Amino acid sequence: MEITEAAASTYLPELISAVTYNPLDWYHWALLHIEVATIAGFVLNGVVIVAFMKTNLLLDERPAFQLIFNLALSDFCSALFVQPYVVFVFTEAGQQIVQDQKYACILAVASTVLVVDSSMVAIFMMTCERLLAVLFPLYHLRVVTKKHCKVAIILSWLWIFGKNITIFIWNDRKSGELCTTPNVMTEVYYNYIFSPIQYGSLVMIALGNFLMLIRVLTSRGQLQKAKQKQKNGQSRMVKMVLVIVASLYLCWIPFMVSSNVVGYFVNRGVLPPKWLMIVYDFTRGMPLYNTFLNPLIYIWQIHKCREAIMKFSKTADPDMPGEAENRQTHAYRGINCPGFNNNYCN
Repeated sequence: MEITEAAASTYLPELISAVTYNPLDWYHWALLHIEVATIAGFVLNGVVIVAFMKTNLLLDERPAFQLIFNLALSDFCSALFVQPYVVFVFTEAGQQIVQDQKYACILAVASTVLVVDSSMVAIFMMTCERLLAVLFPLYHLRVVTKKHCKVAIILSWLWIFGKNITIFIWNDRKSGELCTTPNVMTEVYYNYIFSPIQYGSLVMIALGNFLMLIRVLTSRGQLQKAKQKQKNGQSRMVKMVLVIVASLYLCWIPFMVSSNVVGYFVNRGVLPPKWLMIVYDFTRGMPLYNTFLNPLIYIWQIHKCREAIMKFSKTADPDMPGEAENRQTHAYRGINCPGFNNNYCN
């Protein structure tokens, strides 16, 4: 492949003739770090999903576990379904194969955007659930039920599918162009639907967690006087969501900054410097770090998640401690967690 073809701008193909470097020189390293992240995410989320299903944790009365399972499923799909897009972007063979394959490229872009949306929406729903629990605990107990969570999860997936299936009908994919999101989406869709929803979701998640953090800090004295069960359970769930959102921003901000800086150059007809393109291509994979960070976070923070994985592990290792010890632990915890707000009993 010619250097100028391989280094085609993500935004403006007319800059091809000005390219003096070959992105394929560093694409294999960018691809490697993406694959390491997605493989780790695939394995960790797969273990969590199987553990939840094998231990019947989804039958628990705590609706928060359904939202955790939904996030694990979204991250599992993200690690799996981004692979075609990654191959089409970061490998020379993939670029050549997809150049004249319109719908293969559209499918790769649509599936990637879909799974990214699903993870974003899953985190947003977890934020809303915790925010209601912190601000309006009695209302949360009455409204946030397993049934309502199931309906919310189903509706969110239907909305995500509906939003992204329109790309197959309304697109601007041209033969010979690189298979990238801006090259597939129409300008109107990209500027007025895709980007506002993506940035708007991040803003709403940040706002919700900011309000939740303020509430937690201002009510710290009250929490110290609360029952041990309520204090420990609520603080762990809130802390889990706050840490997940913090990791979300740590992974997304570098990509968003580099993407906008590159866009600033190319929208003015100026070729971005080589170092900037290297930074941009490596940060493109950083949002996928969340696929393995998220399961580590809620396994670390939530005892029930760790317990589910331990129970699942026993099916493969019969020499591990039996159920008697677990029942004793449950009985002890039940003494400390009577009645009030079992959603927070961890």
